Amino acid sequence: RLTVRNEPVTQLPRSPWHGRPGRILAPPTMQTAAPDAKPRILIVDDDACLVQIVTMYLTVEGFEVHCAADGEQALRDLDIVEPDLVLLDVMMAGLDGIATCRAIKHHTRWRDLPVVIFTALDRDADEIAGRAAGADRYLAKPFSLVGLGEVVRNQIDGRRQPAAI
Repeated sequence: RLTVRNEPVTQLPRSPWHGRPGRILAPPTMQTAAPDAKPRILIVDDDACLVQIVTMYLTVEGFEVHCAADGEQALRDLDIVEPDLVLLDVMMAGLDGIATCRAIKHHTRWRDLPVVIFTALDRDADEIAGRAAGADRYLAKPFSLVGLGEVVRNQIDGRRQPAAI
């Protein structure tokens, strides 16, 4: 269920940020997540159209989606949103996706948080840089929404699985 200004909506606004970068599409709740709560995804991308499409798809697939327009906003939102996974673009103004991923993975609390980089950069060197920064998966744009959904679900399910004995 998406909320804007703390009221449920059935249709996404034209732009997740209404012309103001760095806004969260769905304000997070400060309550502790229930065991059956929807997995939370933080999408970090400055392309509002792509964010809107991915948000709609992941919401239909049963995820609670929050958005940040840049790396700085994403790092500030981590403690508020407490996501189960971060979807991160590489090419953004300010703190880029590689630096954001590195900051997430260097933080003790977020070290095990799955980070999936999705980007238009598709050279091997770009993927190596993303993996070196700590990304768990690397997807080149364009990607299929179904494939993205599978990657997201697999990363979250893998995190929730107990370690093999």
